[in-house]
Amino acid sequence: EFFFFFFFFFFDLLFDLTPNNLTMVQKGKQLTKKKIKIKAKRCRSPEPEEEVEQHPDAQWADPNDVEFEQEIASEDENTGGSTKKSTRQTKTGQFFRPRPGENLQVNYKAYEMRHLLAVQWPSLSFDVLLDPDEYGRTKHPLECCIVSGTQAEKMVSNSLLIKKVTKMYKTDKDKEVESDDDSDSESSTDSDEDEEEDENADVDPSVFNKEFPYHGTINRVRAMAQLPGVVAVWGEHEGVKAFDLRDHYKDLYEPTFDTLFGSTYDALVPILESKKAHASEGFALEWSPRLLGWLATGDVDGKLYVWQKPESGSYTNIPLKGHTRSVEDIQWSPSQDNVLASCSMDTTVRLWDFRDPKSPCKLWWNADAVDINVISWNMQQNARHLLASGGDSGVFKVWDLRMIKPQEATPIAEFAFHQEPINSLEWAPGSECVLAVASDTMVLIWDLSVEADEEEKTQRRSKSKAEKVPPQMMFAHQGVKNVKEIHWHPQIPGMLMLTDEEGFQFFKPTNWQSILS
Repeated sequence: EFFFFFFFFFFDLLFDLTPNNLTMVQKGKQLTKKKIKIKAKRCRSPEPEEEVEQHPDAQWADPNDVEFEQEIASEDENTGGSTKKSTRQTKTGQFFRPRPGENLQVNYKAYEMRHLLAVQWPSLSFDVLLDPDEYGRTKHPLECCIVSGTQAEKMVSNSLLIKKVTKMYKTDKDKEVESDDDSDSESSTDSDEDEEEDENADVDPSVFNKEFPYHGTINRVRAMAQLPGVVAVWGEHEGVKAFDLRDHYKDLYEPTFDTLFGSTYDALVPILESKKAHASEGFALEWSPRLLGWLATGDVDGKLYVWQKPESGSYTNIPLKGHTRSVEDIQWSPSQDNVLASCSMDTTVRLWDFRDPKSPCKLWWNADAVDINVISWNMQQNARHLLASGGDSGVFKVWDLRMIKPQEATPIAEFAFHQEPINSLEWAPGSECVLAVASDTMVLIWDLSVEADEEEKTQRRSKSKAEKVPPQMMFAHQGVKNVKEIHWHPQIPGMLMLTDEEGFQFFKPTNWQSILS
């Protein structure tokens, strides 16, 4: 008994002291259409200095009279590169975009939880692996599991990884900003659990990795919801492949010696390969949420396939012809087995029914004048007619599929606030109207059920150096660098995850409950 006690005490202490490779990051500096160009330069990360999170409607703020400050550090050319600090005061309901050379400080009060995970190589894509824990969990510390692929400097340095992130405690809200003297004091009736969470506030999470070598950059990765651990990969040079990683995934919840110390495994044997179907690389990739094992893929040549697994034998594919340029994203219908949507650089969104192989495209329309990068189909019972799209114009739109006529459509909502290409967007699980949208330097949460009253419309028309926050914008997460993908966690209400050129971020806004209510 003494031996086992010492053994587990040692490993717990080990991981508390060295939380699994959270000290180094390989930074990408330049961004092409879809990929991050890497410089072979290591630097420390885990606390980025150039970040700001503005929070127009947080629970801690009084929208009538509260002001908070944005501290800005900029280089002074007259002092040989030394820095001087100035302050821009930002009233609730206003929004400032950082100017060149500004370093904006994090407002920690805007977050219930915020953790940064630095990595050796950045990822263009990741997905959530549903875990055995319950849905709707909110008690800290939180944990989750993701699958991701790398974009390394050398082709042979890439890998497919499963990460289990644990010990995600609440963020210390007084880390940068001290509490006001007149702020509400904590209730003396707080539970022991809340006190324990406060004591562990801002503790770095622990990460357990399963790493598998992969030849070339991984453009996109998707996990099958019905069978956690079965993943599909769009590779820059390897085409589409699917792998059964369920045994490795389960090992993260029943750890072995290799799991504790980390291990790199041999090359994986795919259960699906696109082979000659896709002659070029691609990005569009999505498992069907209704048909077990069915997969849709699209490449930069405009080719789109649906892959089906018969009861016996290998995968077969159904071609869907219509797009004239790169297929950027795919979404399956939440209510119909044989229907899916796709978007393309040809500026169109198309709806397909692959039961009709001779004429599968049943509806299409021009969603913008430029490339359409991403789409998201609302999964809620009463909102399955809503499809969101975002493109290079920096505009995201919401479409009511019931109102669309062939080759003609008008969005029911349209927002041009980002002013940068929209790289990712996703409806919040369990919500009919909340949408997270990501561009290069910010992630914004929108509630499309909110309407502006006449007073707000008048205020937004008034002259001001600061932008007025649209009433539909519930939260702004800034300071990120070249965000490539965002996801809500289906089992943890209010938690968003993203990947950018510096690694991964996991955060929950302070006002997540009011946003999703």
